[in-house]
Amino acid sequence: MLSSSLSPPPPSNTNMPPPSSAINYPIQLENTLLDLKASTNIEKPLIEKPPIEKPPIEKPPIEKPPIEKMNCKFLNSPKCHPDYPNFSGAGINFGSDSETKIKCDSIGKEKIAKAICTIGNGKITGVYLIDEGSSYEDSPNVIAVGGGGSGSKLKAMAISGKIKQIKVLDGGYGYTETPNIKIEPPNMSSGCYLCCK
Repeated sequence: MLSSSLSPPPPSNTNMPPPSSAINYPIQLENTLLDLKASTNIEKPLIEKPPIEKPPIEKPPIEKPPIEKMNCKFLNSPKCHPDYPNFSGAGINFGSDSETKIKCDSIGKEKIAKAICTIGNGKITGVYLIDEGSSYEDSPNVIAVGGGGSGSKLKAMAISGKIKQIKVLDGGYGYTETPNIKIEPPNMSSGCYLCCK
C-alpha cells in the first residue's frame, strides 16, 4: 500500500502560452513577403538600345547621253583645210590692215624658217635662207634686229607651206655689223577661224 505522503503529479496545463518564436513566426513571414514584394517593385534603369542602321538605298545610275566631241582647230583662213573642212562660223579677226597678229593652230609639224643677211655701205644687201621652215600658210613678217642700223624693209614669199624667198625692199642705213634676221613663226595671222572635222 502506497504511502499517503506521496502527492499525485501535477495536472498538465493545456492553457500554457506557446513559445515566443512560435508567436512571432506569422509576423516574420508577413514582413518577408512585404520585403520580397517591395524588391520586385524596384524601378530598373532603362537600357538604351542602339539605333538600327538602315542599309543605304542604292539608286540606279543615271545614264547620260554620250557627248559628241568635235575635233576643231583655229586656222588662219575661213576656207579652212581639207583635213578640217567645216567652218563653224566662229573666229577672231583684227582686220587685214591691222598690224596685230595672233598665232593660229597648225596642221602637222611646224618649223620656223631661218635666214642670214649681208651688209654693204651700212645697208642690207641680201637675205639668204638657210631653212625654209614648214606649215607657212601665209607669208610671215621678217625684220632685221641689231647691227646698229635701222629702216630696212624685208618681205618673205611663202609657197606650199615653205619660205622660198626673202626680198630686200629697203636696205636701211647705219648697219655697222650684220643684223639677225627674225622670221615670224608659222600661222601668225590677223585672224584665226574655227574649222572642224
